[in-house]
Amino acid sequence: MVRLGVVLGGVMECGGGLLCEIAGWLQHHGEEVKEAAKPVAVFFNIQLAPLSPIFAWIGHNIEWVIALASLSFGIWRWWVYREAILHERLRAFITDSDARLDPTYRDVVRVLSRPDRRTKLRQPAYAGELASVLKRNSWEPVLRMEGGTHFVERQLTSAIRSIDNRIEIAQSSLTSLRQQRAAAETITAAIAASRAARTRDPIRAKRLDRDALDAYRRVLQLPGHQKDVVAKEGEAFHLLRLGHLAEAAQAYVELEALAEELKNTRQRVFAKSRALRARALILQAKSQRPALAAYYLVSLNLENTAYTIRSAYRPMNDWDAIEDAEIAYAGAFLSYKNGFGPMEARHLDEAEASYQRVRDANNSTIARLSSAKRQLRKAAVEGIERVASAKMDHEYDLAFLFQPPQQSSADGDGGNSAAPTSDELADPQASVAESAQASG
Repeated sequence: MVRLGVVLGGVMECGGGLLCEIAGWLQHHGEEVKEAAKPVAVFFNIQLAPLSPIFAWIGHNIEWVIALASLSFGIWRWWVYREAILHERLRAFITDSDARLDPTYRDVVRVLSRPDRRTKLRQPAYAGELASVLKRNSWEPVLRMEGGTHFVERQLTSAIRSIDNRIEIAQSSLTSLRQQRAAAETITAAIAASRAARTRDPIRAKRLDRDALDAYRRVLQLPGHQKDVVAKEGEAFHLLRLGHLAEAAQAYVELEALAEELKNTRQRVFAKSRALRARALILQAKSQRPALAAYYLVSLNLENTAYTIRSAYRPMNDWDAIEDAEIAYAGAFLSYKNGFGPMEARHLDEAEASYQRVRDANNSTIARLSSAKRQLRKAAVEGIERVASAKMDHEYDLAFLFQPPQQSSADGDGGNSAAPTSDELADPQASVAESAQASG
Protein backbone atom coordinates (compact mmCIF):
# COMPACT_ATOMS: atom_id res chain seq x y z
CA MET A 1 0.00 0.00 0.00
CA VAL A 2 1.47 3.30 -1.04
CA ARG A 3 1.62 5.93 1.71
CA LEU A 4 1.55 9.57 0.75
CA GLY A 5 4.26 11.58 2.48
CA VAL A 6 3.57 15.29 2.48
CA VAL A 7 6.48 17.44 3.57
CA LEU A 8 5.08 20.09 5.85
CA GLY A 9 7.44 20.37 8.79
CA GLY A 10 7.67 16.58 8.73
CA VAL A 11 6.19 13.54 7.01
CA MET A 12 2.49 12.85 7.27
CA GLU A 13 0.78 9.64 6.26
CA CYS A 14 -2.59 9.51 4.59
CA GLY A 15 -3.56 6.04 5.74
CA GLY A 16 -4.02 4.19 2.45
CA GLY A 17 -6.87 3.81 0.00
CA LEU A 18 -7.32 4.21 -3.75
CA LEU A 19 -7.22 8.00 -3.70
CA CYS A 20 -4.16 7.86 -1.46
CA GLU A 21 -2.41 5.58 -3.95
CA ILE A 22 -3.23 7.98 -6.78
CA ALA A 23 -1.85 10.91 -4.80
CA GLY A 24 1.27 8.91 -3.97
CA TRP A 25 1.78 8.05 -7.62
CA LEU A 26 1.42 11.72 -8.58
CA GLN A 27 3.99 12.65 -5.99
CA HIS A 28 6.56 10.16 -7.28
CA HIS A 29 5.96 10.97 -10.95
CA GLY A 30 6.08 14.73 -10.83
CA GLU A 31 7.86 15.19 -14.15
CA GLU A 32 5.42 12.98 -16.04
CA VAL A 33 2.53 14.86 -14.47
CA LYS A 34 4.00 18.19 -15.59
CA GLU A 35 4.28 16.96 -19.18
CA ALA A 36 0.73 15.64 -19.09
CA ALA A 37 -0.48 18.94 -17.65
CA LYS A 38 0.79 20.99 -20.61
CA PRO A 39 -2.14 20.10 -22.93
CA VAL A 40 -4.49 20.98 -20.09
CA ALA A 41 -2.80 24.36 -19.71
CA VAL A 42 -3.11 24.96 -23.46
CA PHE A 43 -6.82 24.12 -23.29
CA PHE A 44 -7.36 26.59 -20.45
CA ASN A 45 -5.37 29.30 -22.23
CA ILE A 46 -7.04 28.94 -25.62
CA GLN A 47 -10.58 27.75 -24.93
CA LEU A 48 -11.45 28.99 -21.44
CA ALA A 49 -9.21 32.01 -20.80
CA PRO A 50 -11.42 34.38 -22.82
CA LEU A 51 -14.39 33.42 -20.66
CA SER A 52 -12.95 34.41 -17.30
CA PRO A 53 -9.69 35.72 -15.76
CA ILE A 54 -9.85 32.79 -13.34
CA PHE A 55 -9.44 30.25 -16.17
CA ALA A 56 -6.56 32.32 -17.56
CA TRP A 57 -4.84 32.25 -14.17
CA ILE A 58 -5.35 28.48 -13.89
CA GLY A 59 -3.87 27.98 -17.35
CA HIS A 60 -0.72 29.93 -16.47
CA ASN A 61 -0.31 28.18 -13.09
CA ILE A 62 -1.58 24.66 -13.82
CA GLU A 63 1.47 22.99 -12.26
CA TRP A 64 1.05 24.93 -9.04
CA VAL A 65 -2.66 24.10 -8.98
CA ILE A 66 -1.92 20.38 -9.26
CA ALA A 67 0.75 20.60 -6.57
CA LEU A 68 -1.59 22.53 -4.28
CA ALA A 69 -4.38 20.01 -4.84
CA SER A 70 -2.01 17.13 -4.02
CA LEU A 71 -0.83 18.90 -0.87
CA SER A 72 -4.40 19.67 0.23
CA PHE A 73 -5.42 16.08 -0.38
CA GLY A 74 -2.49 14.79 1.68
CA ILE A 75 -3.31 17.10 4.59
CA TRP A 76 -6.95 16.04 4.48
CA ARG A 77 -6.05 12.34 4.47
CA TRP A 78 -3.65 12.85 7.34
CA TRP A 79 -6.38 14.62 9.31
CA VAL A 80 -8.81 11.75 8.71
CA TYR A 81 -6.42 8.91 9.48
CA ARG A 82 -4.27 10.48 12.18
CA GLU A 83 -6.08 8.65 15.01
CA ALA A 84 -5.99 5.28 13.24
CA ILE A 85 -2.27 5.72 12.54
CA LEU A 86 -1.60 6.59 16.18
CA HIS A 87 -3.41 3.44 17.31
CA GLU A 88 -1.49 1.37 14.78
CA ARG A 89 1.81 2.78 15.98
CA LEU A 90 0.81 2.17 19.60
CA ARG A 91 -0.02 -1.45 18.77
CA ALA A 92 3.36 -1.92 17.07
CA PHE A 93 5.15 -0.27 20.00
CA ILE A 94 3.43 -2.55 22.53
CA THR A 95 4.23 -5.64 20.48
CA ASP A 96 7.89 -4.64 20.16
CA SER A 97 8.18 -3.76 23.85
CA ASP A 98 6.67 -7.07 24.91
CA ALA A 99 8.99 -8.95 22.56
CA ARG A 100 12.03 -7.27 24.16
CA LEU A 101 10.80 -7.40 27.75
CA ASP A 102 9.83 -11.06 28.01
CA PRO A 103 13.21 -12.78 27.38
CA THR A 104 15.13 -10.12 29.33
CA TYR A 105 13.20 -10.34 32.56
CA ARG A 106 13.02 -14.14 32.37
CA ASP A 107 16.81 -14.39 32.13
CA VAL A 108 17.33 -12.02 35.08
CA VAL A 109 14.80 -13.87 37.25
CA ARG A 110 16.42 -17.20 36.37
CA VAL A 111 19.88 -15.98 37.37
CA LEU A 112 18.68 -14.41 40.64
CA SER A 113 16.32 -17.19 41.70
CA ARG A 114 18.21 -20.28 40.56
CA PRO A 115 21.94 -19.41 40.33
CA ASP A 116 24.29 -22.27 39.58
CA ARG A 117 28.05 -22.54 40.15
CA ARG A 118 28.97 -20.87 36.89
CA THR A 119 26.24 -18.27 36.28
CA LYS A 120 26.14 -15.08 38.29
CA LEU A 121 25.67 -11.39 37.77
CA ARG A 122 29.09 -10.00 37.09
CA GLN A 123 30.25 -6.61 38.26
CA PRO A 124 31.79 -4.22 35.72
CA ALA A 125 35.61 -4.14 35.45
CA TYR A 126 35.98 -0.88 37.33
CA ALA A 127 33.85 -1.95 40.30
CA GLY A 128 36.76 -3.41 42.29
CA GLU A 129 39.02 -0.41 41.76
CA LEU A 130 36.18 1.98 42.65
CA ALA A 131 35.56 0.08 45.88
CA SER A 132 39.23 0.39 46.89
CA VAL A 133 39.25 4.13 46.15
CA LEU A 134 36.15 4.62 48.30
CA LYS A 135 37.75 2.67 51.14
CA ARG A 136 40.91 4.78 51.06
CA ASN A 137 38.82 7.95 51.31
CA SER A 138 36.68 6.72 54.22
CA TRP A 139 33.59 6.15 52.07
CA GLU A 140 33.34 2.47 52.99
CA PRO A 141 30.18 2.94 55.16
CA VAL A 142 28.43 4.52 52.22
CA LEU A 143 29.57 1.67 49.99
CA ARG A 144 28.12 -0.88 52.39
CA MET A 145 24.91 1.08 52.78
CA GLU A 146 24.35 1.71 49.07
CA GLY A 147 24.90 -1.50 47.17
CA GLY A 148 23.91 -2.10 43.59
CA THR A 149 20.68 -3.81 44.58
CA HIS A 150 19.49 -0.78 46.55
CA PHE A 151 19.82 1.43 43.49
CA VAL A 152 17.97 -1.13 41.39
CA GLU A 153 15.21 -1.38 44.00
CA ARG A 154 14.68 2.37 43.96
CA GLN A 155 14.48 2.37 40.20
CA LEU A 156 12.03 -0.54 40.19
CA THR A 157 9.85 1.14 42.84
CA SER A 158 9.67 4.27 40.74
CA ALA A 159 8.90 2.20 37.64
CA ILE A 160 6.13 0.34 39.45
CA ARG A 161 4.47 3.60 40.52
CA SER A 162 4.66 4.90 36.97
CA ILE A 163 3.25 1.67 35.57
CA ASP A 164 0.39 1.71 38.10
CA ASN A 165 -0.55 5.20 36.95
CA ARG A 166 -0.52 4.09 33.32
CA ILE A 167 -2.61 1.04 34.16
CA GLU A 168 -5.20 3.25 35.87
CA ILE A 169 -5.38 5.49 32.80
CA ALA A 170 -5.59 2.48 30.47
CA GLN A 171 -8.36 0.92 32.56
CA SER A 172 -10.32 4.16 32.48
CA SER A 173 -9.91 4.28 28.71
CA LEU A 174 -11.00 0.65 28.38
CA THR A 175 -14.04 1.28 30.57
CA SER A 176 -14.98 4.25 28.41
CA LEU A 177 -14.63 2.19 25.23
CA ARG A 178 -16.81 -0.58 26.67
CA GLN A 179 -19.41 1.99 27.65
CA GLN A 180 -19.39 3.33 24.09
CA ARG A 181 -19.72 -0.22 22.74
CA ALA A 182 -22.67 -0.89 25.07
CA ALA A 183 -24.37 2.33 23.98
CA ALA A 184 -23.84 1.47 20.30
CA GLU A 185 -25.24 -2.05 20.77
CA THR A 186 -28.24 -0.71 22.71
CA ILE A 187 -29.06 1.79 19.97
CA THR A 188 -28.67 -0.96 17.37
CA ALA A 189 -31.14 -3.12 19.30
CA ALA A 190 -33.60 -0.23 19.62
CA ILE A 191 -33.49 0.39 15.86
CA ALA A 192 -34.10 -3.30 15.14
CA ALA A 193 -37.00 -3.37 17.62
CA SER A 194 -38.55 -0.29 16.04
CA ARG A 195 -38.34 -1.85 12.59
CA ALA A 196 -39.82 -5.10 13.88
CA ALA A 197 -42.78 -3.21 15.34
CA ARG A 198 -43.46 -1.37 12.05
CA THR A 199 -43.03 -4.16 9.53
CA ARG A 200 -46.00 -6.24 8.35
CA ASP A 201 -43.82 -9.14 7.24
CA PRO A 202 -43.84 -11.69 10.11
CA ILE A 203 -40.63 -13.38 8.93
CA ARG A 204 -38.74 -10.09 8.80
CA ALA A 205 -40.22 -9.06 12.16
CA LYS A 206 -38.95 -12.26 13.80
CA ARG A 207 -35.49 -11.77 12.28
CA LEU A 208 -35.34 -8.18 13.54
CA ASP A 209 -36.47 -9.27 17.02
CA ARG A 210 -33.67 -11.83 17.05
CA ASP A 211 -31.19 -9.16 15.96
CA ALA A 212 -32.33 -6.95 18.83
CA LEU A 213 -32.09 -9.85 21.28
CA ASP A 214 -28.54 -10.66 20.11
CA ALA A 215 -27.50 -7.01 20.49
CA TYR A 216 -28.81 -6.83 24.06
CA ARG A 217 -27.04 -10.08 24.93
CA ARG A 218 -23.77 -8.73 23.54
CA VAL A 219 -24.12 -5.81 25.93
CA LEU A 220 -24.64 -8.18 28.86
CA GLN A 221 -21.48 -10.07 27.91
CA LEU A 222 -19.28 -6.97 28.11
CA PRO A 223 -17.14 -6.77 31.26
CA GLY A 224 -18.79 -4.41 33.71
CA HIS A 225 -22.19 -4.63 31.98
CA GLN A 226 -23.44 -7.97 33.29
CA LYS A 227 -25.87 -6.01 35.49
CA ASP A 228 -27.04 -3.57 32.83
CA VAL A 229 -30.74 -3.10 33.62
CA VAL A 230 -31.62 -1.64 30.21
CA ALA A 231 -30.01 -4.53 28.36
CA LYS A 232 -31.59 -7.14 30.64
CA GLU A 233 -35.06 -5.63 30.17
CA GLY A 234 -34.52 -5.54 26.40
CA GLU A 235 -33.45 -9.19 26.44
CA ALA A 236 -36.53 -10.19 28.44
CA PHE A 237 -38.91 -8.25 26.21
CA HIS A 238 -37.59 -9.76 22.98
CA LEU A 239 -37.62 -13.26 24.44
CA LEU A 240 -41.31 -12.60 25.10
CA ARG A 241 -41.78 -11.25 21.57
CA LEU A 242 -40.19 -14.41 20.14
CA GLY A 243 -42.43 -16.65 22.28
CA HIS A 244 -39.76 -18.06 24.63
CA LEU A 245 -42.00 -17.68 27.67
CA ALA A 246 -39.95 -19.65 30.21
CA GLU A 247 -36.75 -17.81 29.31
CA ALA A 248 -38.58 -14.49 29.33
CA ALA A 249 -40.03 -15.16 32.79
CA GLN A 250 -36.56 -16.02 34.12
CA ALA A 251 -35.12 -12.89 32.52
CA TYR A 252 -37.76 -10.74 34.22
CA VAL A 253 -36.97 -12.37 37.58
CA GLU A 254 -33.31 -11.47 37.01
CA LEU A 255 -34.38 -7.96 36.04
CA GLU A 256 -36.12 -7.52 39.40
CA ALA A 257 -32.93 -8.55 41.19
CA LEU A 258 -30.82 -6.14 39.13
CA ALA A 259 -33.32 -3.32 39.68
CA GLU A 260 -32.86 -3.64 43.44
CA GLU A 261 -29.24 -2.52 43.00
CA LEU A 262 -30.11 0.73 41.21
CA LYS A 263 -29.22 3.82 43.21
CA ASN A 264 -31.98 5.95 41.71
CA THR A 265 -35.16 5.07 43.63
CA ARG A 266 -37.53 6.08 40.83
CA GLN A 267 -35.69 4.02 38.25
CA ARG A 268 -35.57 1.07 40.63
CA VAL A 269 -39.32 1.17 41.31
CA PHE A 270 -40.34 1.62 37.68
CA ALA A 271 -38.07 -1.16 36.39
CA LYS A 272 -39.39 -3.54 39.04
CA SER A 273 -43.03 -2.64 38.27
CA ARG A 274 -42.53 -3.38 34.56
CA ALA A 275 -40.95 -6.72 35.43
CA LEU A 276 -43.86 -7.64 37.73
CA ARG A 277 -46.43 -6.74 35.06
CA ALA A 278 -44.64 -8.86 32.45
CA ARG A 279 -44.29 -11.81 34.83
CA ALA A 280 -48.01 -11.65 35.63
CA LEU A 281 -49.01 -11.78 31.97
CA ILE A 282 -46.54 -14.61 31.26
CA LEU A 283 -48.04 -16.61 34.12
CA GLN A 284 -51.51 -16.17 32.64
CA ALA A 285 -50.30 -16.97 29.12
CA LYS A 286 -48.79 -20.27 30.27
CA SER A 287 -51.85 -21.26 32.30
CA GLN A 288 -54.94 -22.99 30.93
CA ARG A 289 -56.96 -21.61 33.85
CA PRO A 290 -57.30 -18.21 35.51
CA ALA A 291 -53.98 -17.52 37.21
CA LEU A 292 -54.59 -16.09 40.67
CA ALA A 293 -50.83 -15.74 41.21
CA ALA A 294 -50.70 -13.42 38.20
CA TYR A 295 -53.40 -11.20 39.71
CA TYR A 296 -51.42 -10.93 42.94
CA LEU A 297 -48.50 -9.35 41.02
CA VAL A 298 -50.45 -6.39 39.59
CA SER A 299 -53.54 -5.75 41.71
CA LEU A 300 -54.13 -2.22 42.98
CA ASN A 301 -55.55 -3.37 46.35
CA LEU A 302 -52.51 -5.42 47.42
CA GLU A 303 -49.09 -4.32 48.65
CA ASN A 304 -45.85 -4.56 46.66
CA THR A 305 -47.52 -5.14 43.32
CA ALA A 306 -46.61 -3.65 39.97
CA TYR A 307 -49.26 -0.95 40.50
CA THR A 308 -48.99 -0.12 44.20
CA ILE A 309 -45.19 0.28 44.39
CA ARG A 310 -45.55 3.27 42.04
CA SER A 311 -48.00 5.11 44.32
CA ALA A 312 -45.41 7.58 45.63
CA TYR A 313 -44.94 8.99 42.11
CA ARG A 314 -48.57 9.65 41.21
CA PRO A 315 -49.99 11.61 39.50
CA MET A 316 -47.70 10.92 36.57
CA ASN A 317 -47.27 12.62 33.24
CA ASP A 318 -46.29 11.73 29.70
CA TRP A 319 -44.99 8.21 29.10
CA ASP A 320 -44.84 7.36 32.80
CA ALA A 321 -48.59 7.92 32.95
CA ILE A 322 -49.08 5.76 29.85
CA GLU A 323 -47.05 2.99 31.49
CA ASP A 324 -49.11 3.37 34.67
CA ALA A 325 -52.33 3.00 32.66
CA GLU A 326 -50.98 -0.12 30.93
CA ILE A 327 -50.30 -1.76 34.30
CA ALA A 328 -53.84 -0.93 35.44
CA TYR A 329 -55.21 -2.31 32.16
CA ALA A 330 -53.32 -5.57 32.74
CA GLY A 331 -54.72 -5.67 36.28
CA ALA A 332 -58.24 -5.23 34.90
CA PHE A 333 -57.75 -8.15 32.51
CA LEU A 334 -56.45 -10.44 35.25
CA SER A 335 -59.31 -9.36 37.53
CA TYR A 336 -61.75 -10.31 34.78
CA LYS A 337 -60.02 -13.68 34.29
CA ASN A 338 -60.37 -14.46 37.99
CA GLY A 339 -63.98 -13.30 38.19
CA PHE A 340 -63.30 -10.18 40.29
CA GLY A 341 -65.86 -7.87 38.67
CA PRO A 342 -65.59 -4.87 41.02
CA MET A 343 -61.79 -4.95 40.90
CA GLU A 344 -61.94 -5.10 37.12
CA ALA A 345 -63.99 -1.90 37.07
CA ARG A 346 -61.58 -0.16 39.47
CA HIS A 347 -58.57 -1.06 37.37
CA LEU A 348 -60.28 0.14 34.21
CA ASP A 349 -61.22 3.42 35.85
CA GLU A 350 -57.61 4.00 36.91
CA ALA A 351 -56.34 3.20 33.43
CA GLU A 352 -58.89 5.48 31.80
CA ALA A 353 -58.05 8.36 34.15
CA SER A 354 -54.33 8.11 33.34
CA TYR A 355 -54.95 7.93 29.59
CA GLN A 356 -57.35 10.91 29.71
CA ARG A 357 -54.87 13.00 31.70
CA VAL A 358 -52.20 12.47 29.04
CA ARG A 359 -54.65 13.14 26.21
CA ASP A 360 -55.91 16.38 27.75
CA ALA A 361 -52.37 17.59 28.50
CA ASN A 362 -51.44 17.18 24.82
CA ASN A 363 -54.65 18.35 23.21
CA SER A 364 -53.68 21.95 22.46
CA THR A 365 -52.76 23.25 19.03
CA ILE A 366 -49.21 24.01 20.16
CA ALA A 367 -48.76 20.50 21.56
CA ARG A 368 -49.91 18.97 18.28
CA LEU A 369 -47.11 20.76 16.44
CA SER A 370 -44.61 18.52 18.22
CA SER A 371 -44.09 15.05 16.79
CA ALA A 372 -43.29 13.65 20.24
CA LYS A 373 -46.48 15.13 21.70
CA ARG A 374 -48.55 13.76 18.84
CA GLN A 375 -47.20 10.26 19.45
CA LEU A 376 -47.95 10.60 23.15
CA ARG A 377 -51.50 11.75 22.46
CA LYS A 378 -52.00 8.92 19.95
CA ALA A 379 -50.96 6.35 22.57
CA ALA A 380 -53.41 7.89 25.06
CA VAL A 381 -56.30 7.90 22.59
CA GLU A 382 -55.66 4.26 21.63
CA GLY A 383 -55.56 3.37 25.33
CA ILE A 384 -58.91 5.07 25.94
CA GLU A 385 -60.41 3.03 23.10
CA ARG A 386 -59.06 -0.21 24.59
CA VAL A 387 -60.53 0.65 27.98
CA ALA A 388 -63.91 1.48 26.39
CA SER A 389 -64.03 -1.93 24.67
CA ALA A 390 -63.17 -3.68 27.93
CA LYS A 391 -65.87 -1.77 29.82
CA MET A 392 -68.52 -2.42 27.20
CA ASP A 393 -68.21 -6.16 26.61
CA HIS A 394 -64.98 -7.36 28.32
CA GLU A 395 -63.09 -7.32 25.01
CA TYR A 396 -59.38 -7.01 25.81
CA ASP A 397 -56.63 -6.33 23.28
CA LEU A 398 -54.64 -9.54 23.77
CA ALA A 399 -52.07 -8.63 21.12
CA PHE A 400 -51.29 -5.45 23.04
CA LEU A 401 -51.17 -7.21 26.40
CA PHE A 402 -49.00 -10.16 25.48
CA GLN A 403 -46.84 -8.96 22.58
CA PRO A 404 -47.37 -12.35 20.85
CA PRO A 405 -44.65 -13.76 18.59
CA GLN A 406 -44.84 -13.19 14.84
CA GLN A 407 -45.64 -16.58 13.30
CA SER A 408 -45.86 -17.67 9.68
CA SER A 409 -46.09 -20.94 7.82
CA ALA A 410 -43.23 -19.69 5.65
CA ASP A 411 -40.89 -19.58 8.65
CA GLY A 412 -38.21 -22.19 9.05
CA ASP A 413 -38.45 -24.91 6.39
CA GLY A 414 -41.65 -23.67 4.81
CA GLY A 415 -44.07 -24.85 7.49
CA ASN A 416 -43.15 -28.54 7.20
CA SER A 417 -41.15 -28.65 10.41
CA ALA A 418 -42.30 -30.50 13.50
CA ALA A 419 -44.66 -28.62 15.75
CA PRO A 420 -42.67 -26.44 18.16
CA THR A 421 -42.99 -26.95 21.87
CA SER A 422 -44.95 -24.47 23.96
CA ASP A 423 -41.68 -23.30 25.53
CA GLU A 424 -40.18 -22.47 22.13
CA LEU A 425 -42.97 -20.80 20.21
CA ALA A 426 -45.93 -20.59 22.57
CA ASP A 427 -48.64 -18.24 21.40
CA PRO A 428 -49.80 -16.28 24.45
CA GLN A 429 -52.88 -15.04 22.65
CA ALA A 430 -54.04 -18.56 21.83
CA SER A 431 -53.29 -19.68 25.38
CA VAL A 432 -55.37 -16.89 26.85
CA ALA A 433 -58.20 -17.61 24.43
CA GLU A 434 -58.26 -21.23 25.62
CA SER A 435 -58.21 -20.02 29.21
CA ALA A 436 -61.15 -17.69 28.54
CA GLN A 437 -63.15 -20.58 27.06
CA ALA A 438 -62.34 -22.77 30.04
CA SER A 439 -63.54 -20.13 32.48
CA GLY A 440 -66.68 -19.41 30.51
